Amino acid sequence: MVNIAISGAGKGGCALLDSLESEEEITIVGIVDKNKNAPALKIAQEHGIFTSTKIEDLIDLSTHIVINATGLPEHSEVIKKIFPYPIDVIEGESARLLWTIVNSHRKSQADIKSLYDCSKQVSASGSLQEALDEILKRSMQITGSSGGSLALIEDDEISISSQIGLSVELPRHTGWKLSGNKLASKVLKGKKPVAFHNIKDNALFEGTTFLREGIHSMLAAPLLLNGKALGILCLHDLKARPYSKREKTLIGLISATAAQSIEKFKLLHDKEKSINYLQSILNDSQDMIITTDNEGRIVKFSKGGERILGFPQEEMADKEVTTLYANRAERLEIQKTVEEKGAIYNYETTLLKKDGLPVDISLTISQLKDEANNIIGTVGISKNITEEKRLRKELEEKNMELEKVNESLEQKVRERTRALEESNKELKKASEMKDRFIANASHELRTPLNSIIGFSEILLEKSFGEINEKQERYISNVLKSGMHLLHLVNNVLDLAKIESGKSDLDYDNFQLKGLVDEIFSALGTIAKKKGLKLINDIPTDINISADRIKLTQIFYNLFSNAIKFTDEGGKAGIRLEKVRGDKSLTWAPAGEEFLKMSIWDTGMGISADDLNRVFYEFEQADTSKATEGSGLGLPLTRKLVELHSGHIDVESRLGEGSTFNVYLPSTTYISSKLPGQEEGPLTDELTGLFNSTYFDIRINQEVSRAKRYKEPLGVAFLTIDHFGQAKKTKGEDNVRRILKTVSAFLRVNLRTSDILSRYKNDTFAIIFPNTPHKEAKRLAKKYVTEIVNLENKSDKDSHPLKITVSIGLSEFNGQRVNELLQITDAALSLAKEKGGNRVEIIKTP
Repeated sequence: MVNIAISGAGKGGCALLDSLESEEEITIVGIVDKNKNAPALKIAQEHGIFTSTKIEDLIDLSTHIVINATGLPEHSEVIKKIFPYPIDVIEGESARLLWTIVNSHRKSQADIKSLYDCSKQVSASGSLQEALDEILKRSMQITGSSGGSLALIEDDEISISSQIGLSVELPRHTGWKLSGNKLASKVLKGKKPVAFHNIKDNALFEGTTFLREGIHSMLAAPLLLNGKALGILCLHDLKARPYSKREKTLIGLISATAAQSIEKFKLLHDKEKSINYLQSILNDSQDMIITTDNEGRIVKFSKGGERILGFPQEEMADKEVTTLYANRAERLEIQKTVEEKGAIYNYETTLLKKDGLPVDISLTISQLKDEANNIIGTVGISKNITEEKRLRKELEEKNMELEKVNESLEQKVRERTRALEESNKELKKASEMKDRFIANASHELRTPLNSIIGFSEILLEKSFGEINEKQERYISNVLKSGMHLLHLVNNVLDLAKIESGKSDLDYDNFQLKGLVDEIFSALGTIAKKKGLKLINDIPTDINISADRIKLTQIFYNLFSNAIKFTDEGGKAGIRLEKVRGDKSLTWAPAGEEFLKMSIWDTGMGISADDLNRVFYEFEQADTSKATEGSGLGLPLTRKLVELHSGHIDVESRLGEGSTFNVYLPSTTYISSKLPGQEEGPLTDELTGLFNSTYFDIRINQEVSRAKRYKEPLGVAFLTIDHFGQAKKTKGEDNVRRILKTVSAFLRVNLRTSDILSRYKNDTFAIIFPNTPHKEAKRLAKKYVTEIVNLENKSDKDSHPLKITVSIGLSEFNGQRVNELLQITDAALSLAKEKGGNRVEIIKTP
């Protein structure tokens, strides 16, 4: 214990007296001043401290230290001379330093008390909101702030949960996006309290409520727990002011308390929620849930138990569970099994209801353990299966009846199957006979017809002498009839071939205007005789990808009809436009783009009653001799258009002419005038195969065709394994040789209906039209196997390079084109990841 005396009872003495009096290790033994009315003397007297006007009176008080609070340095020497023993005298700056240290210590004790009181009050809070309000109030008291707010963070939102001192009450729990909030980001990033002495000149506060409220200064602290941001505590003042290090430290400690409180209440909330959830399950479950202690007495009995057995919950507490069993000994056997195995599942037994009636149940029981893994009882879930067992019995009886019926049905099915097999044999035989008939008819009819036509032409050329006018007229009629009959036979055979699925498309890229000019040239003589004008309005830069022969046949049939049914001096022609599927095109998918080619004439037209008949076999809109025909030209034309995944219709009025509209998918044509599209080659210079541009055209066509006719379609990407590495180690020439070798193999080995192109640098694309998935898979595996054995020795000076390939295969199942290609590419990536030289398939539902 240190005895201290004070000389000087003015303001300095008062401050020292106030600061030192409460210190446990210090005793103020007295205070002296010449002025008997000095303020500190009165204070000391009130506290029972010795006072005097003479310094000598301090000698008998066992004084260890005298503090010179007079402000006179020479007074210290007087004190030392008066005391008969050595004594320490503290004066001037030393006295002020002592006062500052002691005062700081007192403030620290006060701060600790404030923090303790705050923590104690928060811990005693009954809810999270109450705790947050208390934290905000205490923080304002400690810092002397005029207001503040406390906001919580949930996911990417921050919302006000408590606020004081704002004129406008901000809506609680209304969230604002945290991302993009510069002020919040600044506070959270620093992970410690941030002071803003004057927010008016700070861009972070531009447009905020704080500026509108007239706030000048702010102290903001993040609420952090284990590195996770839970919220932000803001304290503000209506005047510009600095915030001391002490205030920042205290708010930092309070913010830590706040974060722990938030987490505590969240855990309590989650725990309460879990308990309520489990209790709801226990009460709402239709099954009976029973827990027992180690003595077999009931601890918990669910509402489901009340519903099944009729016992109230309160009546079952502490009751032995064996009393519920129809056979009490059975319960002991069940318990024994649970003790040995830890649980028993779906055990069927019988319990007794309160009224004594039996109930069939399915029982599952397992052991209950505490945190130390000690067994404290059992939990059982029982399901009422009385009705289920009744239904089972009925089902067994019905099954027996069904077995008898099935035996009878099986006999009838066998008999019917034999009859169907015989019918199928007859149908197959008839189909084969039809095919043979068509083949024979092709030969037997065409051979004599060609002879008739040929000899008629020779006679008309007068190669064997002159013929008279009458003979020439008769021979011309023979030639005309022969040509008509040959045309009829060809149409019948073409229709039969299409309907039997034996007619494939051989796509080519060609100029559309040139094709129409060729047809006009072929029909020009007939048109000229009738004085008809043929008009070709197709631009020269329109290329089309289609089967040239079949498209020629389509146009030839349509222009032949136009010329036939147009009187002398009339016109016929073709025009082109792009259209999209809408309500007017009921047959077209909405939004899908088509190339519309309209073949028009100014002829006799077709009546409204006949418009629906012209595309049916052997139907004619006009049956006059002047326009006789087989009635097969337009039906064949319709079949050929549909083979291209297109559509044909007719618009006409009697006496005003007709227009036949042929619609082909937009992917069938390429025009240099299309917006944003540049015309370019469709073949790859190195391999001679079609390139990716051509592939994009054809995949859209084939997907549209498969969707329209519900045909199978396969797509494969074939890539050369380790292509990049080979390019580095073997050189460009060897790599080019590999590409040529693989492309040559594929060109020879692919079926004529398959579509091959060089899709990327080291990747080929193959389309398998109208090909079932198993067949496409078989072909892909065949290519992988055979490419390994390719002879790659075109360069005699280099060693042969072993070639292996990987294939990704997909099956069209209604996807969009880009989705189908993504699936194919994913399958290829999977094949390469597994080491290459394999086929991988990704199936879609």
